[in-house]
Amino acid sequence: MGRKAFEIDDHGYTLEELKTMRNKEKSNYSRRILTVIILRLQGFNNKYIASDIQKSLVTVVACVNKWNDLGIDSLIDNRGGSTSKFTAEMKNDLIKTLNESTPNSHNLIGFNWTTPLLAEYINKKYDTSYSDETIRRILKSENYTFKRAQPKPSKADELEKENFKKNENNFGNCRKFF
Repeated sequence: MGRKAFEIDDHGYTLEELKTMRNKEKSNYSRRILTVIILRLQGFNNKYIASDIQKSLVTVVACVNKWNDLGIDSLIDNRGGSTSKFTAEMKNDLIKTLNESTPNSHNLIGFNWTTPLLAEYINKKYDTSYSDETIRRILKSENYTFKRAQPKPSKADELEKENFKKNENNFGNCRKFF
């Protein structure tokens, strides 16, 4: 014998009012909750509803519980996400600084801009801290790319440079180009 199905509260809405609300709703999240509530009020069980809306049984139960607790306020989608505090002014200043100046001109140590230096610049100018990754994502969204620093073999000892050359040492797995 299964567990007894829990009751659903209609919060004073008729089935027709709920259907009208569902049809006018633009948010998929709100439409799903209203669909679950309508089907439950029509007498369908949770397992049928879960297969009908292509969601898990846990999602159906969560929708019903949220509706019972909050009523019409359960349609508000509070599932997270945040708005960026990085303003358009800050972004424009960052791009202008990146294109027109060097870190040395802003009393930072370095000749080329890096994401840590840009984060430090933003921290000094706007008194708010952002991670290097946030700065990198902002620059990437503005179609900026970067290349990681590569070691320069020209600074090595002449003997080491000669030993480094591919064609000097003929290994069994390497091809020699003529």
